Amino acid sequence: MSRVERIYKWLAGDTSPGANRVLAAALEHAEPDYARQIAELLLDRRHETAWVGLVSNCDSLPRDLLERVNAKPDLVRIGIAAALRGGSAHAKENALGMLARRPCPDLSYLASDALLESSQTVRVAATQALWSCAEYVLDNTPADQFGRCRSPESAARYAALVAALREALATFDRHQQVKVIELCLWFARELGDALWQRLSEPRSQISHVVQQHLKLWDGPRLAGFLLLALARRDWRSAACEQLGSWSEKEDLIAILRHSDLLAYPQMTRGFRFMKNPAWLGTAGPGLTHLTAAARAVVPLWICHLGFNDGQRVRCLLRWQTSLYPEVHRASVYALAHLNTPAALQILTVVATNPGSMRQFATWYVAGKLEGASETQRPTSRPVVEPTGELRPETP
Repeated sequence: MSRVERIYKWLAGDTSPGANRVLAAALEHAEPDYARQIAELLLDRRHETAWVGLVSNCDSLPRDLLERVNAKPDLVRIGIAAALRGGSAHAKENALGMLARRPCPDLSYLASDALLESSQTVRVAATQALWSCAEYVLDNTPADQFGRCRSPESAARYAALVAALREALATFDRHQQVKVIELCLWFARELGDALWQRLSEPRSQISHVVQQHLKLWDGPRLAGFLLLALARRDWRSAACEQLGSWSEKEDLIAILRHSDLLAYPQMTRGFRFMKNPAWLGTAGPGLTHLTAAARAVVPLWICHLGFNDGQRVRCLLRWQTSLYPEVHRASVYALAHLNTPAALQILTVVATNPGSMRQFATWYVAGKLEGASETQRPTSRPVVEPTGELRPETP
């Protein structure tokens, strides 16, 4: 037995962290035959020191061994974290590659840290890892029609990714990874002032990057950023132009996911700059091309987009007769929101016909008539006589 074989046999029988570190260091420089033997030894161990070696050298593993590594995602995650915390540039590049292929938003903060590595190759790998984590979060986070997270687990993943992007945004001047800024625009609502302050800084590099790349980055994931931009004078024109070019159903769905913005007047004032948007037409006649949840929010958008009151009333008049109960209900509420004489006329008809919204319409019309009556007769109020008849009280 050769000296190398005796050493290998000795290490094979030692499962301590120290032995794992020796095997991991040897794996980086081992010839193929020995590399396989070392990797198989490390695969049977569950300690971080074993898995950081496997992750750090994953580019040199045969396909069958790499498949066995990937079959243990919890240990892979431990190895990625360890490699990113203290590995060489080569180890970090491999770890980031694995993170990109197996996104784990909980580790995205380590990718954000890796953006500051001196190696440009590592920085690019870190950007790709963040990109994969961001896509994973957006594609695998169950949400309602307003885009709100439904489960604590998905909300935690979302928060971890946003925290990593916030740090990456703050350090952009050092890492200069342009694609990171595109990711930040995807999460503009969550980043809030952290993003808009950087975009409004005098001679801001980030502002220049966005101006140069916004059209190239076009897509539904920009919906939140573009809608927020409508409320900001410096960005309104660009946002209007880009939203005006959207004409696909996916664009409409992306916009509807931000329907909660309709509750904020400072936002809806900006929405009026979107006039006759082509993407609205993709909902189909009677909104038939949308899900029930999506159909239920479209009528309120009509009240805030750049239509005149006549156009709004004609549209809502048609929809309030819809056979879809959610469309009928939403259209009646939208007519009440309009608060115009023409809308009141339609709601008066709704109040006289059987239907689920009859009681609401009756209350609304009665309230409007009572208000008008009080306005017209400010000097008297009705008094109920014992007979039940009404007569004005003389001052």
